[in-house]
Amino acid sequence: MRRYRGVGLTLAAVFAIGGLVAPAALGQAGTFTASDYAATITGSQIGKNVLTTNAGKVECTHGTFHGAMADKSQTLTVTASYSGCQLAGLFVTTIDMNGCDYRFKAGETEAGEDAYVGTVDIVCPGSNEIVVTTSVCVIRIPSQNGLGVVTYETTAGEPDLDATLDVTGSLKYTIDSGCGPTGSGTFTNGSYVTAMTLFAEKAVFLDPLGFEISD
Repeated sequence: MRRYRGVGLTLAAVFAIGGLVAPAALGQAGTFTASDYAATITGSQIGKNVLTTNAGKVECTHGTFHGAMADKSQTLTVTASYSGCQLAGLFVTTIDMNGCDYRFKAGETEAGEDAYVGTVDIVCPGSNEIVVTTSVCVIRIPSQNGLGVVTYETTAGEPDLDATLDVTGSLKYTIDSGCGPTGSGTFTNGSYVTAMTLFAEKAVFLDPLGFEISD
């Protein structure tokens, strides 16, 4: 049984002894790995998807994810589709990805640990943005890199991979019109929390495949 647990990002400690600085130990890079290729990756949301901005909380009850792998890789790119979304539990909300994807990074182990820490990028074509539309305002989320902490976990005997994403207080976004106490503007204090289960299937015949993060 192999389990992968996300841990918080830390700065490597630096020790000076007799004027010498010890180098930081390097971790083992992780790789998204399916049991065969080409593989289609599909995923479903676990629990609620929560986006928090100065406009309030947008919660979605349903999210699906889709990607593809031609070979093992240290990154995994998926697109998302959301439904059942509301702002502040009152206002019906839609989320349009507009060609934007999530690029997950498998990360690496910390020194002496068999655990992987990953991050996620938001990757949009050209000047496109993720657009969150409510009846009272519009929120736009642009491309940005190195967000949050992603926890990856596998369960013995199961072919899927669970991923929990926690971006707290660092998401960049723009509010187009007055909404919330701060009104319109561009901010960098947004949060986004979600979890998903990802499955791999053979691209042509859709036969189930194993999917994990390996060394």
